[in-house]
Order: sequence, then C-alpha cells, then structure tokens
Amino acid sequence: LSHAVGRKSKDPIIALNDGDVVKRAKKAGAIPLLVSNTPEMCMCWETFNNVTGITWNPYDTNRSAGGSSGGE
Repeated sequence: LSHAVGRKSKDPIIALNDGDVVKRAKKAGAIPLLVSNTPEMCMCWETFNNVTGITWNPYDTNRSAGGSSGGE
C-alpha cells in the first residue's frame, strides 16, 4: 500500500515491511485492502486533498465522511 499524505508533489511512500499491527492482523487472517484518506499534510478538519478528492459518507453521498481521517 502507498501513502502520499494527500500531496500531489510528494511521491507516494510504499512501505517495504508491514508494521506490527498489520503483521498481527494478517496473522489473524485479515487482508489489508486500503489506507485512509487524509487532508493534505493532515492540515485540515475535513477529508479532502488534491490526490484523491473528498471522502464521501457511504450512507449519504451528499455529505462528507467528516473528520480528519476519512471519518474513521
């Protein structure tokens, strides 16, 4: 998985190794599929950036997911 902290001018960071939490989750049978969307450089209250756009609320697409980390 890659992560660019919502910044177009930053090359995505691709982890070479899994972190401890991911290792434990995989060992328990989890299959990681994605990363959260964040505002550019985590500098805003809403989940919007110029790389992936806005994170919409999956239950009402007229609303954002809210929060600084995609409404987690």
